Amino acid sequence: MISNKFFGKLGEKIANNYLIKSGYNIIENNFKCNFGEIDIIALKNNCIHFIEVKSRRNLNFGEPIEAINYKKLKKIKNIAFYYIFKNKKYSDFIIVFNAITIIKTKKNLNIKLIEI
Repeated sequence: MISNKFFGKLGEKIANNYLIKSGYNIIENNFKCNFGEIDIIALKNNCIHFIEVKSRRNLNFGEPIEAINYKKLKKIKNIAFYYIFKNKKYSDFIIVFNAITIIKTKKNLNIKLIEI
């Protein structure tokens, strides 16, 4: 049985590959600051995307998107605005908040990109 931490990192790799194949340019992985962490920061079509990745092996604890509550979204937004403040070259980009949900079982892989 693989650990939750390993499974989470695997989910982030799957998300990165999905985004690259979908035309995104990854500029940061696991950006950390005093406010917390954002899993992926990417560019596409004059937009800067701040992306939270949620992976599950099953739905015993609900859909992965359900783990992103108001408090988590507020934290993501604060980190994003800090990132833009520190990286002024992105200040003219449209800011988009996304989640990538991944449900990976032994038989299936289900990936969804959701604007949050």
